[in-house]
Amino acid sequence: EATLAALDQAVADAVDVVNYSISTSRGAPWSQPVMQAFYRLRRAGVFAAVSAGNNGPGVSTTGALPPWVMTVGAATNDRVLANSLTELAGGDAAAPGDLDGGSLTAGYGPASIVYAGSGAYVNVGGQVDDGRCNQGFAAGTWNGEIVVCDRGEVARVTKATNVQAGGAGGFVLVNTAAEGEALEFDGYALPGVHLGFAAGGQLKAWLATGSGHSGRITGTLARLDGRKADVTAGFSSRGPALAGACC
Repeated sequence: EATLAALDQAVADAVDVVNYSISTSRGAPWSQPVMQAFYRLRRAGVFAAVSAGNNGPGVSTTGALPPWVMTVGAATNDRVLANSLTELAGGDAAAPGDLDGGSLTAGYGPASIVYAGSGAYVNVGGQVDDGRCNQGFAAGTWNGEIVVCDRGEVARVTKATNVQAGGAGGFVLVNTAAEGEALEFDGYALPGVHLGFAAGGQLKAWLATGSGHSGRITGTLARLDGRKADVTAGFSSRGPALAGACC
């Protein structure tokens, strides 16, 4: 109700543009109150940009499709918040070299590194964690280690909060094959770095060998890199629109 009231107020205030960074469901817009509010905006001459949604990277995953809004996906710009996992040591196999990723956090370490899905850690639900850190961990699960979690299901920053509750001192988020190499420059509740699928695979394969793994999170270094711009984000919904998805 608050959203509908705000959209109608935008008409009353004679605004020029509305940016709506919330996706809407598929289906006939005539049965969706929010889409009807946007129709009223259009009739009043207001341009509306509406999020395509966060159900990517599969095709035909867009939500808002009616012709009276502009459906907008998410893409990268040229600002890179680079962060890396370095000084990797330990295990029974050769440690990877520096693993480059991104985030907006301070540095941390050197410290021990562990994978939450190794079978050694139980979340607050009493289940051995599957590596995705989708639930919190009891205090004392860790003592300052850098904890590695797989991406998926819950918010990326929530995973960091979940391991922090268990005593982690650092956090590494690794992509699954579905997200590939798309990185998000999040600010976590503790020092952390987001790695792509390839680097994450190297890290987890090494962590599966031997013991005594350690490393350091370098901390964020901001820079500009035009090669990173205009890349569709892995999470972004995208077209083409399905027949019958709208109108």
